[in-house]
Amino acid sequence: MFASRIFWRIFGWYALLTMGLVLTLGSILADRMERTVVDTFRQRLHDTAEALRDSYEADFPEAPGRELQERLESLAERNQTRLTLVDDAGTVIGDSARAPAEMENHRERPELLMARKNGDGYARRKSPTLGIPMMYYAIRLTPAKRSRGFVRIAVDTSKIDSEVHSAKRLVWTSTAAISFIILVVTWGVLRRIVRPIEELTRAARAITAGRQTPRVDITRRDELGVLAASFNSMSTELAHRIEELQKQRLAISANSQLLETVLSAMTEGVVAVDSNQVVLFANGAARRLLDIDAHDIVGKPIWETARIGPLQQVLEETLRDGTAGRCSLEIPRTKATVALGVVCLSGNSSPGALIVLEDVTELRRLESVRRDFVSNVSHELKTPLTAIQAMSETLLDGGLEDDQHNRDFVERISEQADRLHALILDLLRLSRIEAEPDQLELTPVRVIDVLRRCIDEHRDTANSKNLQLDIDVPDAPLMVLANSEGLTTIFDNLLDNAVKYSSAGGHIVVVATNDGEKIRIEVRDNGLGIPLEHQRRVFERFYRVDRARSRDVGGTGLGLAIVKHWVQLFDGEIELQSEFGHGTEVAIELAKA
Repeated sequence: MFASRIFWRIFGWYALLTMGLVLTLGSILADRMERTVVDTFRQRLHDTAEALRDSYEADFPEAPGRELQERLESLAERNQTRLTLVDDAGTVIGDSARAPAEMENHRERPELLMARKNGDGYARRKSPTLGIPMMYYAIRLTPAKRSRGFVRIAVDTSKIDSEVHSAKRLVWTSTAAISFIILVVTWGVLRRIVRPIEELTRAARAITAGRQTPRVDITRRDELGVLAASFNSMSTELAHRIEELQKQRLAISANSQLLETVLSAMTEGVVAVDSNQVVLFANGAARRLLDIDAHDIVGKPIWETARIGPLQQVLEETLRDGTAGRCSLEIPRTKATVALGVVCLSGNSSPGALIVLEDVTELRRLESVRRDFVSNVSHELKTPLTAIQAMSETLLDGGLEDDQHNRDFVERISEQADRLHALILDLLRLSRIEAEPDQLELTPVRVIDVLRRCIDEHRDTANSKNLQLDIDVPDAPLMVLANSEGLTTIFDNLLDNAVKYSSAGGHIVVVATNDGEKIRIEVRDNGLGIPLEHQRRVFERFYRVDRARSRDVGGTGLGLAIVKHWVQLFDGEIELQSEFGHGTEVAIELAKA
C-alpha cells in the first residue's frame, strides 16, 4: 500500500485540504478566543470602574489621603487590578500602585481624553509609571459640564496575554487532535479502498505476465466487491479460454510441424507467397531446385531471391487472374529442367499463391535416352536386316545359279544373322538387368575362378590375333559380394572389347588386387585407345567411337552399357582411363564379401 500512487495522491490531497481547513478554523477560533479574553478583561475593568464610580460619585475626594490610598490598595488587591482616581485637571488623587505625589499629571493620557469626550475610554499601552504594558479603562464621574474627575482601572497585559496564550493553545491542541483523528480515519478508509484495488492490480499483472489466472478474495457489498466478483468471473472464463487456446495452439503447432516435416521430406519443391510475392514458406527442395544460396528466404520477395523470368511471369499472371499456371524452365546455373505449377491459395481477398516445383531433368534425359534408344535399336536392327534382305533378293533373282558368288552371299547372310542374334541377346540381357534389379540375389563369389574361366574362353581368339593374354592375381582367394552370372558377363564384355580393339601382337593383362574393403579388378590393353572427347560417353547404349570399325569387328554398342549396369547392381564403381593410340584400362571396384 505504501507504494500505491493513488493512495498517496488521494491521501495527500485530503491531508492538504484537512490541514488547510484546520489551520483556517484554528486561526479563526484563536482570534475569536483572543477577542473573547480581551473583551472579558475589558468587561471586568468596566464593572470594577462602575462600582468604584458609584462609590466616589457622591463624595469624590478633593485631595490625596492615607485612608484613600489604603482603600484603593485593598480594592486593587482583591480585584487584581490597578485603581487610579484622577481629578478633572489630570492630577492623580489616589493610585493603588504608586503614591500620587510621585506621579505626573494624567490629563493627556489617551484613555482620559477619550473618557472626557465620550464618558469612558479604553487604551493598551506601556505605563510610564510602572514601565510595563497595561490595559486601561477610564470612566467620567459626572457629566462633562459638572465633571469632578475620573476613575481609571488598569490591569497588567501579561495576564491578558497568558489567558490568550492558554486559549490559543487549547484551540491549536484541539484542532491538531482533530486533524490527527481525521487523517487516521482517512488513512483507514483509503486503506480499505486501495487494498482491494492493489489486489486487483496484482491479479491483472499476473494475467498479463502469463502466469496462472488468480482469484481475488474481496468480500464486500460495495462497488469494489462487485468489481472483484466480475474480475473473478472474468478470470475463470479467461482461464478456460486460455486453456482452449493452448490446446488449439498445440494442435496447430503439431499440425504445422507435421506439415513442415512432410513438405521438407518431399522431393518436390514447395513455395508459398503472399499477394505481394513475399515468401511465406519454402522447403529445402525448393531452394535446391531454384538454386537459392540464401538459407533464410522467408520474408523476402521471391523475385529478390530467385531471379527467374518465366517463374515471375507465371506467378504474376496467377495472382492477377486467379487461374492456375504451368510452365517448364531451365535453371541457368545448374542447367536443371524444372516443371512449375502455380495455384492461388484460398483465404482472404489477397491470399497469395502456392508454387510447386518438380525436377524433371532425369525424366527429360530418360525421354531423350528412350528416343535415342529406339532410334539406335531401329538403326542397328535395320542394318543387318537390310543386308540380309538385299542378299536374299539377289540369290532369288538368280544368284543361286551363280556358283562363283552364291556361297559368299550365304556366308554374309549368316554373318548378319549372327550379328542380329548377338544384338538381340544383348538387348534381352540389358532389359532383364533393368527390369529385375530387386530380385537379384548377391552371394559371395570367388573372383579368380570367374576370371580364369573367362580368360580361357577368350584365349583361342586372342591367339588367333597373336595377342598375349596374361592374368596377375594374388594367391589368396578374393571374394566379392556379387552374382556369378553378372560377374561373368562383366569380364566377358571387357575381355571381348580388349581382344577386338587390340592390334596383332598386342598385350592384354588382367590384374586383381585386395584394396582394403574393396576388390579391384583391372583389364589393360595396349590397343587403339579412346579419344578423350569420347571417354565420358562410351558407357551409353549403342555409342561407338568408330562406328565403321565397330561393325567390322562385330560390336553391338551395348557391351559397356551392360557392364556398367551390372557394376551398379553390385554397388560397385567403374572407371576408364585411356590414351588414344596407346591403349585402355578399365577398373572395377566391388565390395569384399
